[in-house]
Amino acid sequence: LDGRHLLMADTAWGPGSLDAVRNGPGRILSIAFDPGGAHRVVSQAEVSLSPEGFDLDPRGALLAVANMERTYLPDVLPYAVFGRRSQSSMSLVAFDAATGASTAVDGPVALDAVLPEDVVFDDAGDTVAVVSYQERSATPQTAWVQLFEIDRSGATPRLAPTPVRWPLPRGAHDLE
Repeated sequence: LDGRHLLMADTAWGPGSLDAVRNGPGRILSIAFDPGGAHRVVSQAEVSLSPEGFDLDPRGALLAVANMERTYLPDVLPYAVFGRRSQSSMSLVAFDAATGASTAVDGPVALDAVLPEDVVFDDAGDTVAVVSYQERSATPQTAWVQLFEIDRSGATPRLAPTPVRWPLPRGAHDLE
C-alpha cells in the first residue's frame, strides 16, 4: 500500500513445456522495491498449485490468493497421473507491510471452480470475492463469482466459504 513492496504470484510452472503439468506448489513473493534498482526478494509464502489472482486487504495485512490447481488441464489426461484437477482452491497469506514478510495462514480451501482468475476484498477487508472462468462441464456455459468471509475468531485468520455465488457467462476474468 505504501509502495515499499511489490507482490507477485509465482505459478512454479518452470520453463519446460510440461512444467505446468508437473508443477509443485506456487508461492507469493514479496519484493522490496528500491528506487536505485537494487530490488530484492524479502519473503516467499508457499500457497498451493498454480496461484493466479490475488488481492491485498485494505489494512495491508492479508492476501487472498486463488489457486488454479491443475483445473486448466484437459480431461483426456489421466487423473491418477495428473491429479488436483477437479477443484481449484483459495489460500490466505499474512503480510507485514513494514518488513514485507509473508506467511501462509490458511489453505488450500476448496473452491468448486475451473480457472479462478481474480480475487478482490471488500472495503472492510472482511469478505473476499473470487471469479472463476467456467464450470467443470463437457460444454461449459457458466462462470461465477463466489464469496468467502474472513474468520478472525481464532489465533489466525481463516477463509470461510459462503453459499453466495453469482452466475456469469463463461470466460469471466477480472474483478475491481
